[in-house]
This record gives sequence, C-alpha cells and structure tokens, in this order.
Amino acid sequence: MPSDEVEIAKQKEEAKATKLRLKAERKETATLRKATKAVRDAEATKAKQKKMEAAAAARVAKQRRKQSRTLPKRPLKPRKLPIKR
Repeated sequence: MPSDEVEIAKQKEEAKATKLRLKAERKETATLRKATKAVRDAEATKAKQKKMEAAAAARVAKQRRKQSRTLPKRPLKPRKLPIKR
C-alpha cells in the first residue's frame, strides 16, 4: 500500500509539474505572438505613412504643374471691341 501511495504522489507531482510547464510555454508563445504582431503593425504603419507622404508629394507636384501651365503671369484684361460709326 505505501508504495502505491508513493507512486500516486509521484504521478500527481509529475502532472502538476507538466501542467505548470505547459502553462509557461503557452504564456511564452503568447508573448512572442504579441511581440511579432507589434513589430508587424509598426512596419505596416511605417509603410502606410510612406505611401501617404508619396501620394501627398505627387498631388502637390501635379498641382504645381497644372498651375504653371494654366495660370498666366498676370490677369488678362477684358478686350474692348472698337466702336464702329
């Protein structure tokens, strides 16, 4: 009987140790997953910011090109037609 009780106690100890080890592994995995997600999100935010800046620069360049083509140096005066008598 005592050897059975000792065996049961050992099994309980092993089960408890295994449970704690698995819990620690899950916690570590979750931490790594969160860290990976944070890095990925930071990279995505950085790429999105670059894309937005490039789009803004393109818009400004387009506006400047358009202004240089269409706007005269000074405003045009309306033409007066000669009066015929």
